[in-house]
Amino acid sequence: ADNSIARLEPAPTIAATGIDGLYLHRGRLIATQNGLEPRRVLALTLDGGGPGKRLVGQQIVLSGDPRIADLSLGAIVGDALYLNAASGWAHYGDDGAPHANEAAAPHVILKLPLPR
Repeated sequence: ADNSIARLEPAPTIAATGIDGLYLHRGRLIATQNGLEPRRVLALTLDGGGPGKRLVGQQIVLSGDPRIADLSLGAIVGDALYLNAASGWAHYGDDGAPHANEAAAPHVILKLPLPR
């Protein structure tokens, strides 16, 4: 409400690394993780405390689905996450140029129902 920023400390049982997208939905954070294997989508529960809130729980929304091999960002509409599941990053080198003689995979947008 006051536009302040606070670090969210994860409980030791929560893997909060490799997050590419982070969204607020019904008081929980929805995270897309593409910096670890398997790539996945999580719903993270906050403890609700004051400054210095903690992440105290996680629920896996999607993991190990072959359609999310190149998962990226998304958008929440209602109670669903529209997810860019095949962003095409693997088609490009570190210099931003496409790999020669390699067709990019078709883009895949998934609609995932979110936990309520």
